[in-house]
Amino acid sequence: MIKLNGNQRTVRECLAPFQYTGEDGELVNAEIRVRYFSLTIKEIKANQAKAATKSDEESAEWLSDQLAERIAELPDIQDEKGKKLQITPAVLENFDLVNLMSISKAIGEDLSPKVLPAKLPSG
Repeated sequence: MIKLNGNQRTVRECLAPFQYTGEDGELVNAEIRVRYFSLTIKEIKANQAKAATKSDEESAEWLSDQLAERIAELPDIQDEKGKKLQITPAVLENFDLVNLMSISKAIGEDLSPKVLPAKLPSG
């Protein structure tokens, strides 16, 4: 029997390309794990309602803010002290834009179903 807690968020994992400057000063291409909170219909409805009440200027939201709410963990990245990276808008604002876009794209692709069944099973 599966017991669901209505407030518990599902955490999913995907991979994203990530670039950084290595110790030798060279650009390094890597792949990182991204653990993120999956979307719910309730969350989508709330976001749409929130967006509908804002003007265009007010609705502008930075990618770092959006991802800080979505990312649960980046287990392959540590802070400068070698500890688990805290995911906050301020931390993500220091990421290269290409990396933020890459993480966002990986999450979006992971959430998009690759193949839908011809007909959902009944019952």
